[in-house]
Amino acid sequence: MTLRKLKTEDKPYEQGFNGMRGLHVRVFPTGQKTVRFVYLEDGKRYRLVLGDYTGKNFAELDGEYTLAKAERVKKVNIVEERKTAKIEEENRQRAAVLEQEAQDNRMTFNKLADLYIDLYASKNKKSWRTDQRILDRNILPTFGSRSVEDVKRHEFTEHLADLAKDAPVGANRTLACLRKMLNWAVDAGYIENNNAARIPAPGGKEASKDRALSKSEIKQFWKLCDKIQNPLHCAILRLVLLTGQRPSEVSQANWSEFKGTWWTIPADRSKNGRENRVYLIPQAKDIIDSIPRDGDCLFPQLRGGKVLNKPVSPSTP
Repeated sequence: MTLRKLKTEDKPYEQGFNGMRGLHVRVFPTGQKTVRFVYLEDGKRYRLVLGDYTGKNFAELDGEYTLAKAERVKKVNIVEERKTAKIEEENRQRAAVLEQEAQDNRMTFNKLADLYIDLYASKNKKSWRTDQRILDRNILPTFGSRSVEDVKRHEFTEHLADLAKDAPVGANRTLACLRKMLNWAVDAGYIENNNAARIPAPGGKEASKDRALSKSEIKQFWKLCDKIQNPLHCAILRLVLLTGQRPSEVSQANWSEFKGTWWTIPADRSKNGRENRVYLIPQAKDIIDSIPRDGDCLFPQLRGGKVLNKPVSPSTP
């Protein structure tokens, strides 16, 4: 009997063989007969194509069937090896993930600073950029990657003492910002304890500011402003002097706040949360009138020579 005797039909069909489990011949309408060895492994069906057997005898399949079964065993072994390797790799990856999760679950200063700025300071403090600058400059370079609760009180004390050697007031501001952030973190449930609590001011007690510039100092300040390359920065400093307002209030001013000889600082931009009307003396009015009007901001940002409709940083100049 030959495979040739299997009749063709309008559609392809498969014919099995008695005694040859998994062996099938697929008969096509064209008369072509392709033999395949089909087997299951791990619930998946695999086909091993033995080739075109058109016109060949069934007897010729015995050797191929034996080879196919051997190939299946070989494939099964390969599959088992791959499964073992895959399991081992998955275990390694799972261990790496668990280790990473343990690291990720640590509340580092870098993470806490981001949370503090995003969730609290930027929403509740007009001076939040100052907090961010203090953290970026004085806290994160030293403690950023460390777990917050792993840093001991004496480490904060020593670090702040080093800052106080060159900038005592800056060290006091750093301690205040650090304590505020850690108190917020305790209240929000991110940490259990504030290890910066009850640390004395590293820069000592600060004297109240009651000093004013003398006439000679005002003249010197005015002349030094001429040496500033950016004319907008020069204008900001001179308006701070002439209006007595904070640098952030001047640098963030909008044209809509000015009317005639009056400048109205809205409540959401003043430190005390109240609207503040400032009389503009002639020198201040002259400076404002000399500034080119580009957009809504009195002092817009420049990027790549292009004027942006955003005010300069509150810390500018």
